[in-house]
Amino acid sequence: MKILILNSCIYSLRAFYGLFLFTAIIGGLVSIFSENPEQSVWGGLMLALFIYILGHYLFLKPSKVLVQKRDVNSNEKKYTPSESIEITFHTDYTPLRTYAEPEKSKNESKGQWISPKQEITIGKKTITNGLFYFGGVLKGENYGETESSLVDDGLSIKDAPYTFTDNSLGYWPSFQGLSPMCRGAYIDWLASDRDMPNVPIGYLFIYFYGLERRLIKDYKEGLVAGEECTEICKEILRLKSIFKDNYSFNGYSSRLLDYVSITHPSIFCLPDDEIEDSIYSDIFKVKLAYVAQNGEPLSPELAYTWIRSHPDYNLRTPARRCPEEFKALFIRKYKEAYQEGMVIKPNKTRLRLDYRPASRSISYFEFGPSGLCDPTVLSAPVKKLADIAMQCTDELDAYSRYLGKQNSSKEDIDAIALLPSPLIDEFEISLIKNFQAWARSIAEDKEGICEFKELWSQTKQPLPVKINKKEQELVCNLVEKSGYSLAPHPTLHGSKFNSTDPIVIYKQESSVQLENSAVFDDVAIKLRLGAIIANADLKIHSNEVSFLQNIIHSNDNLTTHEKLSLEAYLKWLLNSSSNFNGLKASLSRLRDDDKEVVRKMLINVALSDGKIDPSEVKEIEKLYTTLGLDKSTVPADIHALSSSRKGTVNKVGSVLTTPERKQSFALDESVLDVHETETKAAQNILKSIFKDEDEADSEESLDIKPEASLENKALAIYKIISDKERIERPEFEKICSEHGFFVDAAIDSINEWAFDKVAAPVIEDDTDIIIDREIADELKELGDI
Repeated sequence: MKILILNSCIYSLRAFYGLFLFTAIIGGLVSIFSENPEQSVWGGLMLALFIYILGHYLFLKPSKVLVQKRDVNSNEKKYTPSESIEITFHTDYTPLRTYAEPEKSKNESKGQWISPKQEITIGKKTITNGLFYFGGVLKGENYGETESSLVDDGLSIKDAPYTFTDNSLGYWPSFQGLSPMCRGAYIDWLASDRDMPNVPIGYLFIYFYGLERRLIKDYKEGLVAGEECTEICKEILRLKSIFKDNYSFNGYSSRLLDYVSITHPSIFCLPDDEIEDSIYSDIFKVKLAYVAQNGEPLSPELAYTWIRSHPDYNLRTPARRCPEEFKALFIRKYKEAYQEGMVIKPNKTRLRLDYRPASRSISYFEFGPSGLCDPTVLSAPVKKLADIAMQCTDELDAYSRYLGKQNSSKEDIDAIALLPSPLIDEFEISLIKNFQAWARSIAEDKEGICEFKELWSQTKQPLPVKINKKEQELVCNLVEKSGYSLAPHPTLHGSKFNSTDPIVIYKQESSVQLENSAVFDDVAIKLRLGAIIANADLKIHSNEVSFLQNIIHSNDNLTTHEKLSLEAYLKWLLNSSSNFNGLKASLSRLRDDDKEVVRKMLINVALSDGKIDPSEVKEIEKLYTTLGLDKSTVPADIHALSSSRKGTVNKVGSVLTTPERKQSFALDESVLDVHETETKAAQNILKSIFKDEDEADSEESLDIKPEASLENKALAIYKIISDKERIERPEFEKICSEHGFFVDAAIDSINEWAFDKVAAPVIEDDTDIIIDREIADELKELGDI
């Protein structure tokens, strides 16, 4: 019926098309020669209709139609084409692959397993390593198909090198489906040591299908001994090491080894370093299930595997860029947080393990221990592990940023200085070990005092002309990574150093965490003021040193680590070339009330050693002049302030000792303090003085700060290039020139600004100028550009 309807439709379309065509043609011809337009139209139509009917019967009648015949001998209607329409589709498309009928083998021998020690010759190739099926008849489990890995010499085989391939080597290859030359290539590979990583992966899978069948089907049927299964598993491990970059093969082979390790641990147990580091590993699932079921603590290694590959947790860039460092830091922090390990309560979801074979000759099946819970579906433990992972990535962030730069290396001193301290010993970095030996000798033999140049030489880098913030942080990080600390510390002590200053190195296992920063800062300021006065006579008296040390050790609000840090800071103050250049400028700007507070403190410090040397008096007079005070009142002020002391100064250079005074120097922990109502004001004044002094020194010893360089339009240059990834040097030079900058100066200023904001430079000076997109995006998020 459908054919008749189709035939009628085609016939009707042809009829209407012919009618329209002849009407148009004849009507047009008649209208040309006719004087009456109306008659010409009707005449043309009639003439066209006549010609159409005549043409229909003579020329347009279909030569092939479908005729319905009725079989009189049957009650059913049968449709038989008297002359069937032949329809041909034409296309320019040429298929990439043609599918031919598989070649049929006349080999009726039963397929057998060729053991590793069994030698066999196929064609011109002699195979000595075995581990494959050979013969003509060996059925798979599915659809009665022949085993995909069966090597059948009854099929056509042509010699070809193992690298040869064609379209017959498809996604699910089989030996029977290969072309004769592909079969020859596979035989060529079997006859080799099978260790060539460039072999077409399809040949490897045909080989693997046989190993898979032997370990699963044959072992279940008792056709293979345990020793042979062990050898097959070792062969799979060998193949994994050769084809480690092939994701598909590693997935299938790992699942097969997992299956054997779980179901037959006495035959083969996958080594820990070969277990797939993923929660998708069946071994991981079983291990985690037993841990939860038995109430055992979760080991750091399982915890790391759980969070590293959890589908709902995406590791940040530092964890992906520095996997070894991330794992080591995560395990360390996990142990700190959970000591013996986190305990997971059993959940109700049951563990289900599915084996999906690589070979289509084997059916899908379930396996594994029954009755176990499946903790991999839990979210609470993962959240706790994610918090630890977040801490690790935060600590690795600066280190990761550096390694993300072009031509960077983990061996660079800058990278080592940014590596989290807990990882230094674990990775046994030679530069750190050498530095530790050097620092130990300085601390033991030279009381921790050394020249900055000597310290910098340990970095194996040229001495910088000026010590910027970047160099200061590099030195501090390097010293702390070695288990030591230094003074002055820019963050703790508020003092900066330059290339001509000495440095004090002391043993400090971890960086100082201030418990009471206000107390620490107050003591540091007193030590600084006391050291300046003590140095005024160019001679440090032991009483002055003892007095200043007592300020540290008599303060019960300081921790042991804080006292050790301040002790080193005092040593640096007493050995550095401190002067009053910056101090004088600060003092001159004080208010009258503040000047009075400072005046009292200066004299109290001078009296701390029990006497006033002429050089100290001279220096105090200079400071009085700077403060705008009458320097002639210094002797009177000294006498007035000393009257409250246990000894009375009667003249410059000597001290009268009262009967109550001990022969040894009596320490007075309040000597630098003013009255209680004045203490806070005095300390605030001193903080502002030394802050101004440091800023004045910074102008002399440091490069222009990036914020200040905005006035010189260095950051205006960065705004122009901030959205780019690379800019050619000539173009960058032109931009710098238009803004009044040399290229190097612009790069330094911009990188200093970036380092101050996100602790990493944003521009790399290569053949072209490269903008670190990760850093640039972070700067953009801060909203400063």
